[in-house]
Parts: sequence; structure tokens; C-alpha cells
Amino acid sequence: MDAVLGRDSRSRTVKYKQTNKESGTMIPVRCFTCGKIISTAWDEFKERKAAGEDPKEILDSLGLERYCCRRMILSHKEIINELYPYQ
Repeated sequence: MDAVLGRDSRSRTVKYKQTNKESGTMIPVRCFTCGKIISTAWDEFKERKAAGEDPKEILDSLGLERYCCRRMILSHKEIINELYPYQ
């Protein structure tokens, strides 16, 4: 993601320009409940689930044992591609 500053370089607002729509992942970085970092597991989970592997086995192998972290991964839905037209 590339930061694009507005006209005034003193402006505090920074707009981000997405260079690749496929890499625009919006998974939260940390679990909302316990604070464990979960964003590193998202890409592998998504690929393995698309390949047909059981989500329980994927989460176990990724080391996500707490049910709060598992919930964050299982219930996440990527809507970033639906929001692109409204930028």
C-alpha cells in the first residue's frame, strides 16, 4: 500500500492507494478479546480452506487454540472488493 499525501504536505490526512486489489486484506491484526496477533494466519487459512481442507485442522495446525481467535478467523468476511467503487 502506498501512502499518497494531499496537496498540503502539512495535512494530517493520508490517503492510501491500493496497488493490488487482491492483496487488500482487511483482517484485524489482533484478536479483539485476547490481543493475540492473528493476521499472520489469515492468508494461509484462506488458501488451505479454498483447497478443501477442514477449517478445524487448519486452525489447529496454525496454533490458534483459543476460541476467541478461532472466531475472529472463521467469522471474517472480506468486503474490501465490494467497497472499492465507493472510494
